[in-house]
Amino acid sequence: MMQPIADSSTYIVTGYFLVDVCNLPEPDCEAMKMVACVPPALVNFEELMPCLIAVEQMSIAQRDHVLTTLKYQRAGEHAHAICAWLDCDLSIDELAVHIARGLSGPGVGGATVLWRYFDPRVFATTMALFSSAQRDALLGPIRRWQFVWCRNWWSITRTASRNASLSDFLTSWPTEQQWPRLLKSRVLNRILDKLGEDQTLKPDDCLRYQQIVLQYLADDVLTAYLNEDDLSEFGYLCARYGPAYRLHEKLRPGWEALRRGEMSWTEVRFLLDQSDYAQLDLARDLIRGDQHGARKVWFL
Repeated sequence: MMQPIADSSTYIVTGYFLVDVCNLPEPDCEAMKMVACVPPALVNFEELMPCLIAVEQMSIAQRDHVLTTLKYQRAGEHAHAICAWLDCDLSIDELAVHIARGLSGPGVGGATVLWRYFDPRVFATTMALFSSAQRDALLGPIRRWQFVWCRNWWSITRTASRNASLSDFLTSWPTEQQWPRLLKSRVLNRILDKLGEDQTLKPDDCLRYQQIVLQYLADDVLTAYLNEDDLSEFGYLCARYGPAYRLHEKLRPGWEALRRGEMSWTEVRFLLDQSDYAQLDLARDLIRGDQHGARKVWFL
């Protein structure tokens, strides 16, 4: 499972950086030597594939450039360019082959897809949905996968001994049931970013809200008529206010009409006026205050 860890950047001297070259800024130093992770079926799209950089082969200036990018990335001020720091005994070329083998395969309905699991936002959703066997198969020879997500550092550690098998790919590939949730990774992260604007999310809050939002987005019948912007707002309000919002008396007829496609999301949302949202905010603040007080008593 994902575990929050202290900022790893101060002791990164070995291993490999996994980078999304589409988001990597031009270095103000010499160019970095990178090895692309390219599946055979996508050799014509190499420029879209993630790349590996061997930390030990980087100059001080190159390493500082990457770590600075990571710093801005963690603060939410830069796109996800540095996807992970990997601890692995394989050579960079061998590791590139392993990363590449998980990038392409059958998606919903059997169509071949490019699965950007290396993106921290997708990877975090994947780790929340995968079984331990799937996580270990996806990591394969990688002992630890450390990355920045939701403005915190996280680590995934392989729990089983490495046992290379031709079935690893099938085990590490999402199931038909998992794909619908994975396809909402961008929406999920938009919601988490919005929740983090209200109050900086601690690691436990990140994981808690991640699970809450995934559950709300899993109602495919209710959300079938919502576009990405609507889904983001729906998920945000549900996560912010919880059952008090989802079960609000004024919204009950709206949910049913939304399921039938008889009302738009905007029409449902405006069934509540400013005074209703003020009441929801007040109730939310009272609950937070009670929880905070309980924690204070606990530590006394």
